[in-house]
Amino acid sequence: MKYFIDTEFKEYLKQHRLFGVPIGYKTPTIDLISIGIVDEKGNSFYALNKSVDLKEVWKDEWLKDNVLLSIYKDKVSGDLRNTFDFTYRTMKWIFSTEGMDKYFIRVGIEMFINDTLPFDDKVEFYGYYADYDWVVFCQLFGRMLDLPKGFPMYCKDLKQMMDDKDLDKEWKRINCPDPEDEHNALEDAKWNLKLFNAIQKEKEV
Repeated sequence: MKYFIDTEFKEYLKQHRLFGVPIGYKTPTIDLISIGIVDEKGNSFYALNKSVDLKEVWKDEWLKDNVLLSIYKDKVSGDLRNTFDFTYRTMKWIFSTEGMDKYFIRVGIEMFINDTLPFDDKVEFYGYYADYDWVVFCQLFGRMLDLPKGFPMYCKDLKQMMDDKDLDKEWKRINCPDPEDEHNALEDAKWNLKLFNAIQKEKEV
Protein backbone atom coordinates (compact mmCIF):
# COMPACT_ATOMS: atom_id res chain seq x y z
CA MET A 1 0.00 0.00 0.00
CA LYS A 2 1.29 3.41 -0.93
CA TYR A 3 1.10 6.21 1.66
CA PHE A 4 1.60 9.86 0.73
CA ILE A 5 2.95 12.08 3.49
CA ASP A 6 3.39 15.79 4.07
CA THR A 7 4.47 17.74 7.11
CA GLU A 8 4.66 21.37 8.12
CA PHE A 9 7.56 22.23 10.39
CA LYS A 10 9.68 25.01 11.85
CA GLU A 11 13.42 24.86 11.31
CA TYR A 12 15.45 27.02 13.69
CA LEU A 13 18.36 27.15 16.13
CA LYS A 14 17.04 26.24 19.56
CA GLN A 15 18.52 28.02 22.56
CA HIS A 16 18.73 25.72 25.57
CA ARG A 17 17.95 27.29 28.91
CA LEU A 18 18.39 26.46 32.57
CA PHE A 19 16.01 28.26 34.94
CA GLY A 20 15.33 30.70 32.11
CA VAL A 21 19.01 31.48 31.54
CA PRO A 22 20.52 30.67 28.11
CA ILE A 23 23.16 27.93 28.33
CA GLY A 24 25.44 26.26 25.82
CA TYR A 25 25.23 26.46 22.07
CA LYS A 26 22.11 26.70 19.99
CA THR A 27 21.26 23.42 18.29
CA PRO A 28 19.56 22.96 14.89
CA THR A 29 15.95 21.87 15.40
CA ILE A 30 13.17 20.72 13.10
CA ASP A 31 9.93 21.14 15.06
CA LEU A 32 6.85 19.35 13.71
CA ILE A 33 3.75 21.54 13.32
CA SER A 34 1.37 19.18 11.54
CA ILE A 35 1.35 15.96 9.54
CA GLY A 36 -0.97 14.55 6.90
CA ILE A 37 -0.98 11.05 5.42
CA VAL A 38 -3.19 9.71 2.63
CA ASP A 39 -3.20 6.16 1.30
CA GLU A 40 -3.70 5.28 -2.37
CA LYS A 41 -7.42 4.68 -1.74
CA GLY A 42 -7.95 8.13 -0.26
CA ASN A 43 -8.11 7.23 3.45
CA SER A 44 -6.44 9.91 5.53
CA PHE A 45 -4.77 10.76 8.84
CA TYR A 46 -4.10 14.28 10.12
CA ALA A 47 -2.68 15.65 13.34
CA LEU A 48 -1.42 18.87 14.90
CA ASN A 49 1.59 18.63 17.21
CA LYS A 50 0.40 19.82 20.61
CA SER A 51 3.96 20.26 21.89
CA VAL A 52 5.25 22.44 19.06
CA ASP A 53 7.00 25.62 20.18
CA LEU A 54 4.20 27.83 18.93
CA LYS A 55 6.00 31.04 19.95
CA GLU A 56 8.82 30.20 17.54
CA VAL A 57 6.36 29.36 14.77
CA TRP A 58 4.35 32.56 15.34
CA LYS A 59 7.54 34.66 15.03
CA ASP A 60 8.13 33.27 11.53
CA GLU A 61 6.09 35.51 9.24
CA TRP A 62 5.98 33.00 6.38
CA LEU A 63 4.76 30.16 8.60
CA LYS A 64 2.31 32.50 10.29
CA ASP A 65 0.80 33.75 7.02
CA ASN A 66 0.70 30.39 5.29
CA VAL A 67 0.72 27.38 7.63
CA LEU A 68 -0.90 28.80 10.78
CA LEU A 69 -3.46 30.84 8.85
CA SER A 70 -4.44 27.69 6.94
CA ILE A 71 -4.93 25.81 10.22
CA TYR A 72 -6.97 28.72 11.61
CA LYS A 73 -9.27 28.72 8.56
CA ASP A 74 -9.68 24.95 8.85
CA LYS A 75 -10.53 24.97 12.54
CA VAL A 76 -12.41 28.28 12.90
CA SER A 77 -15.19 28.93 10.41
CA GLY A 78 -18.44 30.86 10.04
CA ASP A 79 -19.63 33.00 12.92
CA LEU A 80 -16.84 31.69 15.15
CA ARG A 81 -14.46 34.01 13.34
CA ASN A 82 -16.35 36.94 14.87
CA THR A 83 -15.27 35.64 18.27
CA PHE A 84 -11.91 34.07 17.55
CA ASP A 85 -9.62 36.31 15.50
CA PHE A 86 -6.41 35.02 13.97
CA THR A 87 -4.19 35.73 16.97
CA TYR A 88 -1.46 33.89 18.85
CA ARG A 89 -3.92 33.28 21.68
CA THR A 90 -6.43 31.67 19.31
CA MET A 91 -3.77 29.44 17.75
CA LYS A 92 -2.55 28.40 21.18
CA TRP A 93 -6.12 27.39 22.05
CA ILE A 94 -6.47 25.44 18.77
CA PHE A 95 -3.26 23.51 19.34
CA SER A 96 -4.06 22.80 22.98
CA THR A 97 -7.57 21.52 22.22
CA GLU A 98 -7.14 20.00 18.75
CA GLY A 99 -3.50 18.96 18.94
CA MET A 100 -2.02 15.63 19.97
CA ASP A 101 1.13 14.78 21.91
CA LYS A 102 3.83 13.24 19.72
CA TYR A 103 3.34 9.87 21.41
CA PHE A 104 -0.32 9.80 20.37
CA ILE A 105 0.54 11.02 16.86
CA ARG A 106 2.92 8.08 16.59
CA VAL A 107 0.29 5.66 17.87
CA GLY A 108 -2.29 7.21 15.54
CA ILE A 109 -0.03 6.70 12.53
CA GLU A 110 0.59 3.06 13.42
CA MET A 111 -3.13 2.43 13.90
CA PHE A 112 -3.99 4.19 10.64
CA ILE A 113 -1.54 2.11 8.64
CA ASN A 114 -2.46 -1.14 10.39
CA ASP A 115 -6.14 -0.46 9.66
CA THR A 116 -5.62 0.42 5.99
CA LEU A 117 -2.84 -1.98 5.00
CA PRO A 118 -4.15 -5.02 3.09
CA PHE A 119 -3.08 -8.40 4.45
CA ASP A 120 0.42 -9.44 3.37
CA ASP A 121 1.04 -6.13 1.59
CA LYS A 122 4.05 -3.87 2.08
CA VAL A 123 4.22 -0.23 3.13
CA GLU A 124 5.60 2.39 0.72
CA PHE A 125 5.96 6.08 1.59
CA TYR A 126 5.97 8.92 -0.93
CA GLY A 127 6.49 12.66 -0.54
CA TYR A 128 7.27 15.76 -2.60
CA TYR A 129 10.68 17.32 -1.82
CA ALA A 130 10.45 14.88 1.05
CA ASP A 131 13.87 15.00 2.74
CA TYR A 132 12.77 17.06 5.75
CA ASP A 133 9.32 15.49 5.83
CA TRP A 134 10.93 12.09 6.21
CA VAL A 135 13.26 13.24 8.99
CA VAL A 136 10.36 14.77 10.95
CA PHE A 137 8.26 11.64 10.35
CA CYS A 138 11.00 9.29 11.57
CA GLN A 139 11.71 11.45 14.64
CA LEU A 140 8.20 10.69 15.88
CA PHE A 141 9.37 7.12 16.47
CA GLY A 142 12.82 7.95 17.83
CA ARG A 143 15.77 6.65 15.83
CA MET A 144 15.51 5.33 12.29
CA LEU A 145 15.91 1.84 13.78
CA ASP A 146 12.83 2.45 15.94
CA LEU A 147 10.44 2.62 12.98
CA PRO A 148 7.62 0.07 13.30
CA LYS A 149 8.19 -3.36 11.81
CA GLY A 150 7.34 -3.33 8.12
CA PHE A 151 8.02 0.40 7.65
CA PRO A 152 10.74 1.08 5.05
CA MET A 153 13.70 3.21 6.09
CA TYR A 154 13.30 5.49 3.10
CA CYS A 155 10.68 7.61 1.39
CA LYS A 156 10.27 7.77 -2.40
CA ASP A 157 10.41 11.34 -3.70
CA LEU A 158 7.85 12.44 -6.28
CA LYS A 159 10.13 15.25 -7.46
CA GLN A 160 12.81 12.71 -8.30
CA MET A 161 10.21 10.66 -10.15
CA MET A 162 9.36 13.77 -12.17
CA ASP A 163 13.03 14.39 -12.94
CA ASP A 164 13.50 10.80 -14.10
CA LYS A 165 10.74 11.39 -16.66
CA ASP A 166 11.88 14.92 -17.60
CA LEU A 167 8.63 16.36 -16.27
CA ASP A 168 9.05 20.07 -15.48
CA LYS A 169 7.11 22.79 -13.68
CA GLU A 170 5.03 23.51 -16.75
CA TRP A 171 4.00 19.86 -16.99
CA LYS A 172 3.04 19.98 -13.30
CA ARG A 173 1.08 23.20 -13.75
CA ILE A 174 -0.99 21.64 -16.53
CA ASN A 175 -1.40 18.11 -15.17
CA CYS A 176 -1.40 18.63 -11.41
CA PRO A 177 -1.67 22.31 -10.38
CA ASP A 178 -0.83 23.24 -6.79
CA PRO A 179 -3.74 22.78 -4.35
CA GLU A 180 -5.83 25.80 -3.39
CA ASP A 181 -5.11 25.20 0.30
CA GLU A 182 -1.37 24.71 -0.17
CA HIS A 183 0.72 24.35 3.02
CA ASN A 184 -2.04 22.47 4.80
CA ALA A 185 -0.36 19.12 5.52
CA LEU A 186 -3.44 17.03 4.75
CA GLU A 187 -4.32 18.89 1.56
CA ASP A 188 -0.71 18.64 0.40
CA ALA A 189 -0.67 14.89 1.14
CA LYS A 190 -3.83 14.52 -0.98
CA TRP A 191 -2.11 16.50 -3.72
CA ASN A 192 0.89 14.16 -3.52
CA LEU A 193 -1.44 11.29 -4.37
CA LYS A 194 -2.81 13.23 -7.35
CA LEU A 195 0.73 14.01 -8.52
CA PHE A 196 1.72 10.35 -8.26
CA ASN A 197 -1.29 9.32 -10.35
CA ALA A 198 -0.44 11.99 -12.95
CA ILE A 199 3.14 10.72 -13.16
CA GLN A 200 1.90 7.14 -13.53
CA LYS A 201 -0.34 8.17 -16.42
CA GLU A 202 2.62 9.87 -18.05
CA LYS A 203 4.60 6.62 -17.77
CA GLU A 204 1.85 4.79 -19.63
CA VAL A 205 1.94 7.16 -22.62
